Amino acid sequence: MNRDAIAAALARSWPRGVCHFCELRDEQVDGDRHRWLNEQQNVCSATGCVIQMRNAVDRAMALQQRGRRKLTPPEVHELKMQKIRKRRQKYRAKQAQRKGRAA
Repeated sequence: MNRDAIAAALARSWPRGVCHFCELRDEQVDGDRHRWLNEQQNVCSATGCVIQMRNAVDRAMALQQRGRRKLTPPEVHELKMQKIRKRRQKYRAKQAQRKGRAA
């Protein structure tokens, strides 16, 4: 996952010209002491705001990865057994059809 893409997606929903974390206004940005961290101009470059933005991105990444967990061995076994049962049912239906019986 691309951290920059997730950060941009988060920042799109925040209002432009005001820091989301410390509420620094566009008029207060001078380019030397206060700068914008992103092109959406809604997170400033203050250390606390950068850390909070990094934490927000980490939380968003964790939420996305939560759905992608590995299967446990019993779950893998159950999936294999379901495939075997399906294959067996198809085979038996095909055999019954060849012998002229209804499945």
